[in-house]
Amino acid sequence: MQQNLNFELEKQLKTNGPDKIEQLNLELLALRNYKRNDLNLGEQVDELKVQVNALKLSLEQQKQLTVAKSREILDIKSIYNSQATQSTSGVCPMDQIHLDQIYALKQTIANQRHDMQQLNITITMLEEQIKQQDNKLQLSSAKLQKALAEQIKEAELRRKTLNQNTELKEKLQKMVRLDAEFGVYSPRSRK
Repeated sequence: MQQNLNFELEKQLKTNGPDKIEQLNLELLALRNYKRNDLNLGEQVDELKVQVNALKLSLEQQKQLTVAKSREILDIKSIYNSQATQSTSGVCPMDQIHLDQIYALKQTIANQRHDMQQLNITITMLEEQIKQQDNKLQLSSAKLQKALAEQIKEAELRRKTLNQNTELKEKLQKMVRLDAEFGVYSPRSRK
């Protein structure tokens, strides 16, 4: 029964662990190669944050799986140790199977730890990219705000100039009308 349990655990670990990590690595590689020409900086930053959160979640799941498998290995070791102390003869074939399973599980866990370290490195790189994209977004936002402020200032200046020109035209028209009516402002009337 113990052998079936160990075999089942090893099978689950082999099917779920490395394949899942390989899939995550492929997805990560695809994300690195993904071209974001159509997206603006804000969308890129949001997308990178979502990717980092997904990677962190998968890393947590891998850590939980590794902890669970480590506990199972400790249980298998304790069973083996108790059986080994009871038997004074050499290693029996059943014990050798247990030892082989323990070794295989240790190797799988070591591989998963390595993959988790790689995921941590990837997460760090993605967080750095997010910071860079945030900086670019802030710089471009500042430039846009400055340009918008300058355009508003120019528009206000044009409106003010237009109002002054309109007032001057009205005054000029009034002076021309007064001059036509009374000759008040004409140079001829000053003589």
